[in-house]
Amino acid sequence: MGGYIIALITLLACLVYMRISCKSSRKSEKIIYAIPDMVFILNRSLEILKLYNPDREKLLVPPEQIIGRNLKEYFPEPYILQFEKAIAKTLETDKTCEIEYHLEINSKTLYFEARYLKIDENPVTCIVRDITNRKLTDITLQQNQELLNAMMDNIPFPVMLKDVKDDFRYIYWNNECNKQSGFNRNEILGKTDIDLYGEERGRKYQEIDRELAREARCYRNQEEFVTPDGIIHHTIVTKNIIKNDIYTWLLVTRWDISDLIQTQQALKETNRLNQLILDNSNAGYIFIDSNYLIEWENISKYFPFELTKGYKK
Repeated sequence: MGGYIIALITLLACLVYMRISCKSSRKSEKIIYAIPDMVFILNRSLEILKLYNPDREKLLVPPEQIIGRNLKEYFPEPYILQFEKAIAKTLETDKTCEIEYHLEINSKTLYFEARYLKIDENPVTCIVRDITNRKLTDITLQQNQELLNAMMDNIPFPVMLKDVKDDFRYIYWNNECNKQSGFNRNEILGKTDIDLYGEERGRKYQEIDRELAREARCYRNQEEFVTPDGIIHHTIVTKNIIKNDIYTWLLVTRWDISDLIQTQQALKETNRLNQLILDNSNAGYIFIDSNYLIEWENISKYFPFELTKGYKK
């Protein structure tokens, strides 16, 4: 649709500028004036030949002072270079050329999109649209994305995001993933589990992922994870499907509980040794909790009856 509008504006601008007939010129101008964007007619030297739909709040000077003046009088050199390059490209290729720029007007930053279209060998149509709202929205989204990425990169466990609709390819990989996996984020994004872990292991991961996506359910399981250095890590893996009207993603987190497992094993071994020592001592012991319930004892061997744990004296 945008292409048809541009073509229409170009044709109308040609008719107006070349003045094929007074009647057709007036009709063409009426149509151009109905367009919500400002339309400039420029020559290769950036001289303003005509202006339609001027908006005083979006111009650096009053519109009545613009005709016959040159853009070089109002814009800084970097912008002038962009304008000249766009016009040259439009005249050489006969194609639409788009650029974006911003201006400080009345203490406000306004963003514009300029589209250059060829009229003939010299005059060029420049359609200027105010894109401030769209640009500010894009900037806000980008800032929010950067903030979210910074937060996710400081989470002390791996967080991954896969695109369900694109063969479960990785689209996010936080900093902790780099540390624990041995892979760099740039090596991961756009890849699948098969690309990373090989056919057998990758297929296993993808089968789980596809089942979760089909059933729209959560996954939580204790898994062993082997890092490139050959060390086996005990982890708790969670997977959840998150979606909106456009995207369907699989959010994966992996919590390394290797230290906890080692601590539990060490505690069990300590308790086993302590009990062995007490069982082979020449004395009887009873451990009673604050409610006077027996938690552990080794005196049964000295009596003809057995004391039961939890028995209250």
